[in-house]
Amino acid sequence: MYQWIEKLSTRIENELRWWLNMPLVTFTQMDYDARLPERSYKEDACDDVRINKNVKIYPGQVVQAATGIISEITPGFFIEFRPRSGLASDGMVIANSPATIDSNYRGEWKLLLGNIGEKLIVLETGDRAVQMRVVRLSRPRYKIDKIRSWTTRGSDGIGSTGLA
Repeated sequence: MYQWIEKLSTRIENELRWWLNMPLVTFTQMDYDARLPERSYKEDACDDVRINKNVKIYPGQVVQAATGIISEITPGFFIEFRPRSGLASDGMVIANSPATIDSNYRGEWKLLLGNIGEKLIVLETGDRAVQMRVVRLSRPRYKIDKIRSWTTRGSDGIGSTGLA
């Protein structure tokens, strides 16, 4: 008789656990052209972030691109921006990649976009500029001590495993 109550209780507990671990991102749109991040496909790892003002990025230049959105993120999480592969193949990079939005930041999202290519990059209002993902914050403990387990890595510095 009470089995169905027990099963329901377990299911509710599991659902609650899942929802409590799920971050919430609340957005405010600063103007009509601002679009919220969205996935192109359900299985995508990241959401696309669009700009809300036209931007031209000349070769060798870094510009600020406005998104028109402000966010509030569940404490214990942060947002990370990553380049989109299609634009990266044209030479567009995120100058401070991976860029970060902390949970306590309340300003407009602005993207520092650079052009390391040879041609002008033009992005128009509504174009997908970067990808974002919500990441759980991990706070390591630090201590000063002697390293006990040396390896062969690190003695040659940067590129220690070879160039190819």
